[in-house]
Amino acid sequence: MMTYSLKQISDKSYILSEFGNRVAILTKNDQGITTIGKLPVKKFENWDIFEKYLGKSIEFEIDVEEENSDKEMLQISGLPVKHSVIFDIQENPTSYTKIQGSKIRFAAGFFGIKFEHGWTASFCPKLSTLESCEYIGPFTSKLEMSNAITNHKNRPVI
Repeated sequence: MMTYSLKQISDKSYILSEFGNRVAILTKNDQGITTIGKLPVKKFENWDIFEKYLGKSIEFEIDVEEENSDKEMLQISGLPVKHSVIFDIQENPTSYTKIQGSKIRFAAGFFGIKFEHGWTASFCPKLSTLESCEYIGPFTSKLEMSNAITNHKNRPVI
């Protein structure tokens, strides 16, 4: 049986995807679940009824960041690190390797990186990426990084 995947994007909102393609945005409140998008706008009492309507099972995606939120995040010089084991810490910029003796270095913290298509959010990018692209950061939180990217995009061009 084919499945849909459902990813929570806020307390009451979800993205429904099929084969990696977004199908609809779902909102959930006390009255039930409402669909918006490629599916007809419709209300459902609960997830079971919605799943029967689709005729396919729904697989709830788990946000890795949310799953790990209870765990103490490793930090270097006050900057968060996404890898659970780190080696060879260096400063300016703060970076590390995830394998002993590796030449691949990761920058600690959150960054905004400018690629050809525009600004992208990144958590602990490879140091080589920062050396080859324009970037802003490091930031200590995702929110701080997002605000900086937005401000950077909206700054006047002189």
